[in-house]
Amino acid sequence: MISSEDIETIINSSHAVIFLWKADEEWTVEFVSDNILQFGYDMDEFRDGKLTYADIVHPDDMGHLKKSFSEYSGKDKLVGFTRQYRIITKFGEVRWVDERSLIKRKASGDIDGIQGIIFDITENKKAEEALQINEARLETLLRLNQMSSSSVKEIIEFILEEGIKLTGSEAGYFALVNQSEDTITIHS
Repeated sequence: MISSEDIETIINSSHAVIFLWKADEEWTVEFVSDNILQFGYDMDEFRDGKLTYADIVHPDDMGHLKKSFSEYSGKDKLVGFTRQYRIITKFGEVRWVDERSLIKRKASGDIDGIQGIIFDITENKKAEEALQINEARLETLLRLNQMSSSSVKEIIEFILEEGIKLTGSEAGYFALVNQSEDTITIHS
């Protein structure tokens, strides 16, 4: 039979951080595995009450998390849920996590707490974003290629608009060099 020390070693060497939260407004932490260190925090910061789970959730995601928890907790049965959101590491870095949790209930039906795990999915999110950008670039190039009958002005306007969209910029410019390479025309 496997010992509790072996289980603890397995948990703390994995990428999954285990939490037990109270179902209060701040998600007070009753237990967190040692591998919370991957986000820069010490488990004692949570156990001693210096930090709650709400303290590390990205402020822009907090409203959505509270709303979704309210929906999940309003259901009568034992409910498991998954959600993705951002947390802030002790060093101020924003990381994406995938939470998989289960609401524990007392025999009376009242919520006893939440048990869950979080995985760092930041690299997955970055890869998804890069893929979306590349798909948008390819679509733009395809549309540009299909503009052979358009005027130079229409093509330049298209390039400027799409370039601004693809880069997330507020402004952009497009430069053309003549064949003798002695004149540059800038369009913005």
